[in-house]
Amino acid sequence: MFEKLISKMKLSDLMKATKYFSRENIIGSGRTGTMYKAVLEDGTTLMVKRLQDTQQSEREFVSEMATVGNVKHWNLVPLLGFCMTKKERLLVYKHMPKGTLHDKLHVMNDVEKPLDWPLGLKLG
Repeated sequence: MFEKLISKMKLSDLMKATKYFSRENIIGSGRTGTMYKAVLEDGTTLMVKRLQDTQQSEREFVSEMATVGNVKHWNLVPLLGFCMTKKERLLVYKHMPKGTLHDKLHVMNDVEKPLDWPLGLKLG
């Protein structure tokens, strides 16, 4: 259930990996932030969530990330790292190239078929 501590990452590395948070790298967005595809220099693909609320204190943020980073469950995307500056709060996750369960249940194109509800509930 618990995993190793998460890594503190450099803003410059994450900015470069996301092409400076370019629109073309946006994977999705929600009420707490925007998610970007990030490709590191070694070719590793990650997902970076850029949080909207950066008012949280450094101590609170680090404490929360240490807790979240230790939780391991098959339904959760692993949190691998974080970055915190005066103006930025970034969470770094494993990239899931096939998308989210929400994406599969609510397909918005003619190419893919949505999952049926019994299978979706089983996966969720």
